[in-house]
Amino acid sequence: MRAVACLGNYAKEPYYFEKLDIRVFSMEELCCCLKENAFLLGTEIMQDSLLKFIANQCDVPQLARELYPLVHKKGSVSTFVSMIIEYVGFYSQEEIRQVERVLKQGAHLSDFAKRKVQIDYMMEKKRYASALEEYEQLYENMPKSLEAAGVLHNMGVVYAHMMMYQKAGECFLQAYELGGNEDSFVAYLGARRFEL
Repeated sequence: MRAVACLGNYAKEPYYFEKLDIRVFSMEELCCCLKENAFLLGTEIMQDSLLKFIANQCDVPQLARELYPLVHKKGSVSTFVSMIIEYVGFYSQEEIRQVERVLKQGAHLSDFAKRKVQIDYMMEKKRYASALEEYEQLYENMPKSLEAAGVLHNMGVVYAHMMMYQKAGECFLQAYELGGNEDSFVAYLGARRFEL
């Protein structure tokens, strides 16, 4: 077991990652949040508000200054996250390389695929109303394809969790008609049965 010295202060006010529904109070918690959710991260994390949290709440202004150019010149998320994790020294080099690999894999996903993964995470965390709103926006703005069928299926799942079985059935049927996935048709039949 290795001992890790903490960096900076414990924040009086946490930093809130809205899309992840996570609050962090320290640099170590920030590193853990970034590592464990690397696949879900996008450029939306590169904010001045995070730099202010690091500089003012955690009292690590040097790191905030080093990150500033990445935020304002649109650097890569992989570089941004790696700089934070390396500076804090909370993880080994192998763990840092693993996070970089995950971030680079996520960078090759389409915007729609990455957004769907983020919304799927909300659904898994039982934030159904937020997930449904995000799925609806995503579906409206994407080409009708197999990806869209997956979004419709997940909208059906959310509606079913909210006990709105008629709407769930409609989504499952549309997903089946669009993508041909038998699971969507079985879910449609289940929703119709619950509706009755």
